[in-house]
Amino acid sequence: TYLFSKEEQKLLIEDARHHRKTNRLAWREAVQRALNRKFESLKEMSLNQYIHQEAFKDVEFPMYPFLKKHLFSSCDVFIVSDANTKFIEAILNHVDPSLKYAFKEIITNPAYWVSKDMKNQDLYQSRPPLLYECPKTFQKGQLYVEPFMRVSESRSLPWLSSSTFTPSSHTCTCQENMCKHAIVSSLRDAYERVCYIGDGKNDFCAMMALRHNDLMCVREGFSLSTFLESSPTNTPSPFCFWKTHPDLEKQLQKFLNAL
Repeated sequence: TYLFSKEEQKLLIEDARHHRKTNRLAWREAVQRALNRKFESLKEMSLNQYIHQEAFKDVEFPMYPFLKKHLFSSCDVFIVSDANTKFIEAILNHVDPSLKYAFKEIITNPAYWVSKDMKNQDLYQSRPPLLYECPKTFQKGQLYVEPFMRVSESRSLPWLSSSTFTPSSHTCTCQENMCKHAIVSSLRDAYERVCYIGDGKNDFCAMMALRHNDLMCVREGFSLSTFLESSPTNTPSPFCFWKTHPDLEKQLQKFLNAL
């Protein structure tokens, strides 16, 4: 919402909806096309400059003092996001350039700046062709976002087994490029208790991977809370709703006190 104007957001959503019924990568494809349009529309600065200097300059991170004081020193904190590495890096740098090093791991779709004009096959070298639509040629300065699942499988990440990606293992609500259920399932066994904070519909998938002694913190007024309120579901872990950041801090403090 920070990167794109209201008109660009509207086009992005309509684009994703148009392809959603037949393509589980519809959102990721639509974001890539929106990034390409943004690249073409910028006249006075590069997309790289826009993302790092303009797009996220008004982002606020009111939880940072609490995280710094109470969580980073006592817990492993992960970011699990269907955004991409460049967006998250720009946001964290805006708050504190050292903040990204405080997280145990940032799990998201890898993104990188195209350094020269190249055909899309060259982006993969020996890897398979692209899973989703993209321009036949990427130009220098464009941002390319790679599906997280493909990277996980090709690099054989030690904590993420390819077997966890089987669709039949659960009712998946995620886009095909990232299943949060698979990620949480792969991480949780290293910890006695896990607290997961989410607001999107795809966070329900992660929620269903939690255990009875874990906790899910659901943000009110967003798609996950709307889904839970309209479709009551037996969840494996307890969950609480939060509206303001002080609300969330209270819930997290209770969770920490019980460890």
